[in-house]
Amino acid sequence: MAFICCMCNYDSDNFRRLLKHYRFGHSRDPRFKIVCGIDGCAKNYSTVRAYQRHIIVKHEQFWYRLQPDPIPPFADDPNIPVDYHDDNGDGDDVDDQLDVNAEVSSFLLKLREIHKSSQSSCSFVADEFVDILKLQREAIRKNVHGALERYGANWEQLKELGLDESFEETDLETAFATFSDSRHLEKFVEDSYGLVKPQEFVLGHDPVSRKPHTMQYVPILDSLKALLSFDDVLAEVLAGHQSADEMADYCDGSHFEDNLLFSADPTSLQVQLYFDDFTVANPLGTYVQMLKFSAVYFVLGNLHPKYRSKLRMIQLISLCPSFYVKKHGMAEMLFPLMEDLKSLEQDGVTIEKDGVQHTFRGTVSFISADNLAAHEIGGFQTHFNHGRVCRMCNVTTASLKNHFCADGLVMRTKEMYDQQVRMVQENPGLSGAYGIKTRSVLNELQYFHVSTGLPPDMAHDLFEGVIPEVVGEVVKSLVTQNFFTLGFLNECIKQFPYEGSDRSNKPSTMSENINSFRVKQTACQAWCLLRMLPLMVGHLVPQDCVEWKVLLCCLDVIEYSTSQEVTPGLTEFLTELIEGFLKLYFDTFPHLSMKPKFHYLLHYPEMMLRFGPLIHTWTLRFEGKHNYFKEISRPTKNRKNLCKTLARRHEFMQATFRTESSLLTENDSISHANGRTFPVRVLPHEIQDKLLPIVGPTESVYSVSSALFDGTSYSIGLAVVVESGLFAVIDMCFIVAQDIYLLCRLAETAEYVPHLHAHSLQLGRKVVLLRPVELHDRYPLGVYEAGQMNLVQVRHHVQ
Repeated sequence: MAFICCMCNYDSDNFRRLLKHYRFGHSRDPRFKIVCGIDGCAKNYSTVRAYQRHIIVKHEQFWYRLQPDPIPPFADDPNIPVDYHDDNGDGDDVDDQLDVNAEVSSFLLKLREIHKSSQSSCSFVADEFVDILKLQREAIRKNVHGALERYGANWEQLKELGLDESFEETDLETAFATFSDSRHLEKFVEDSYGLVKPQEFVLGHDPVSRKPHTMQYVPILDSLKALLSFDDVLAEVLAGHQSADEMADYCDGSHFEDNLLFSADPTSLQVQLYFDDFTVANPLGTYVQMLKFSAVYFVLGNLHPKYRSKLRMIQLISLCPSFYVKKHGMAEMLFPLMEDLKSLEQDGVTIEKDGVQHTFRGTVSFISADNLAAHEIGGFQTHFNHGRVCRMCNVTTASLKNHFCADGLVMRTKEMYDQQVRMVQENPGLSGAYGIKTRSVLNELQYFHVSTGLPPDMAHDLFEGVIPEVVGEVVKSLVTQNFFTLGFLNECIKQFPYEGSDRSNKPSTMSENINSFRVKQTACQAWCLLRMLPLMVGHLVPQDCVEWKVLLCCLDVIEYSTSQEVTPGLTEFLTELIEGFLKLYFDTFPHLSMKPKFHYLLHYPEMMLRFGPLIHTWTLRFEGKHNYFKEISRPTKNRKNLCKTLARRHEFMQATFRTESSLLTENDSISHANGRTFPVRVLPHEIQDKLLPIVGPTESVYSVSSALFDGTSYSIGLAVVVESGLFAVIDMCFIVAQDIYLLCRLAETAEYVPHLHAHSLQLGRKVVLLRPVELHDRYPLGVYEAGQMNLVQVRHHVQ
């Protein structure tokens, strides 16, 4: 019986040798997948170990038949030479393909950096492996010696033929013994994996102790070369992802078109910067000022948003104690970055692929940051309680409530910014009048200016600003009118049957004292609470309740602001929604002052036309990068130069990804739950007709309860948008030939229920079979029962 590789033309009559072929020939391929295929099983795996474990557990009889026969007896004549080479006729010496040093170093590096183990733990594991391998080697030697003696082999002759050499220290033992020392491991990684080494820069010195104030800088040009060395990254840069009809990303917006470098060469590198402060220890603890860091990250904007959202694609640029930045200034911290960015604009970076040199110039496309960080890096005032509090226009705090429409606002321009900076430099007293403290060093770039390159941050404006205040005021008003109690609301939050992604963003309960009631949730929890609130308590609120209309208007604004695609018509409609929401909110709650975050909403329509969907410029994914540094710093005992430790560890972590042949699709595979194989013929005829052309002659299909593809989980019972305005509910989920198929039951009607801000679905009998890429919108939605209705709430507007 021949066993055939599903990745190439290799075949063997020895299944174990096929497993070795997979392990050493294909397992490092980012597209590597094994489909079981035994008895029609459609399970697929991205690692050989998981595949082998599956066979042992689920196909025990098959595995039992593969066990080798007992050792054959030797010839009676002890002088006959014994051939120890494999003689199965394959002629495929798979072991030669194994780079032991690469495998062991990759294993220990991932253990230390990906799984965040301490170096002492990694050294202990390596030493234990050496001891175990030695013991196993000696045990095998004794067993072989005993077996040979039992069959009358001449041991001395076999030793002369080199049998003892097979039991000497193996390369695997040597590698583990060598790499148990972190210096040897790091030296090998540096030489073999293209480590980008952080550089230390001195910002100044302590006036008393003369101790140097240092920061860590990871050369951005080297990081870009490391990224472009991957074929899939280079292909993305060369191909681009501009849309023809609508604005789906930054490259479709006016800011991209107005940039002279990007418009002349769309393959120019789009450097999307991020700046923020974060603390790696208890903010109330001792020495906290030395444990608060200013970080600059970047992501390559030429990549599709689905790739940019992966944490491994977010690269570190600078790490510096925030105390030093305040003392020595932003310009000192950004100095090495600015030198490299100027070089990138003028000379670019050059890489060689297949004998062909590619040179890419590039510049900063925009900077993502929360409001405080954006104002700090842009040279604007960093307080928001008075003066000119907006980096996009010249509005003052005193006049915020006079502007519920952007038409009467004077927008900041590059020329206005430069003129005001000159006047502030001549007369620092004018700083408060213009809302500008100093000239941003980033304006030294040829193709970037902070007056037009700092988009609003939806995460802090909406999810951590507008939503908590609006929900808090509306809930307090509804409780005061005795529609429900805070205790009832908390019980609803705890008992609500969250579905899909809402489960991971389940809101926390809040105070039941009306005087101390505040909506204190994370950004995603606040978003979930706002959407679920109508389903929780909407049936208790009268149709004509003005406060409830405020909540519904807020939901409309959020729905259109988070749209994944932008058109001029959408921005015009959003402008009307924002104007109506602000007027209604402050008319309903006239005692409230207008915070700057409410004002920033007025600029969203224009900013969406400038930068594309603002969901792609927010800071939430960048903030997820902070968690790595926080987790690394906790077990670190020596904090003499914590910045250096964190920067080095981060670059070693990034080096683990460079051990693979692909960066964008590393470990991407279809994972699923509760799968089983059954004949297609047992399904209803309407389903058979759709499945039989796909499954082929086997007429069996692998059904799962949920499947994860491209970062999105599809489960039975969730709703999807099949076409514009057409919903369907997932009845079954199949995996066929390493692809997901969703059997969806179409909704005959999807009536919009304004009071609940949801669609009521009436399911029909017609079903369709679709792949996730064929859906109109790839995000599945929870289906919630309310009386006789099946309600679905969209997360964002779908065109």
